[in-house]
Amino acid sequence: SFAASRSALIGSDFYNSEGIEHVARIPVLQRSVISHTRFERQAANKLCLKLHNLSMRSGLWTEEIYIANNLFKNGPDPNASWCGAIAAQNTTTGQAEELRRIVFENNVIDYTLGGSSSGNKQFPFGAKDSVLRNNVCLAGDRTSACLKIENWGSGLASNVQVYNTSCFGNSAAGAFACVNMAESNKTGKCQNNLVYSTGGVGTACVGGLSSSGHVQASTNP
Repeated sequence: SFAASRSALIGSDFYNSEGIEHVARIPVLQRSVISHTRFERQAANKLCLKLHNLSMRSGLWTEEIYIANNLFKNGPDPNASWCGAIAAQNTTTGQAEELRRIVFENNVIDYTLGGSSSGNKQFPFGAKDSVLRNNVCLAGDRTSACLKIENWGSGLASNVQVYNTSCFGNSAAGAFACVNMAESNKTGKCQNNLVYSTGGVGTACVGGLSSSGHVQASTNP
């Protein structure tokens, strides 16, 4: 766990915290880069990467962060939780914990390990004025969404743009959703995303205010 400003986490390997905690936890981060790093094998009900904000009480945002070219991969524990969360603390502390101005691109989210009980886990993203683009999700046997743009704890998701996400699932995944947009994300966009599952035709985007240009297929697109 660490907090930083004007920092770079590049070319690192955070691997295997099974039975202990999150693989990596960053309580506040500003004007920084997370790139070309592996986050893998979290403990049950924990995260590969938890990026949130415990500093709003001091007037600080978690903001202006570039997250790119990373691997987020859950472990084999059937109770392995989300691969990651870019969101506020998941319990309300009585004061807002906001995140904003984050670019999340060219990352791989891999859920192919783990038992069927991990099928409903998602990657929550609860930040304002942010962009997610050109990411890949390997859904495995998931039965829910890969990316979920949502309010999480006291953080609000608004004006989030999601483009060019590719989601792939096996037959056990069924007709899962690639991206699930938060109901509060009234100003966001969800466009040009691909979902492919041999278990049925999935949904590229659920709940997007502006949603178009998707490919949804149960045969090789």
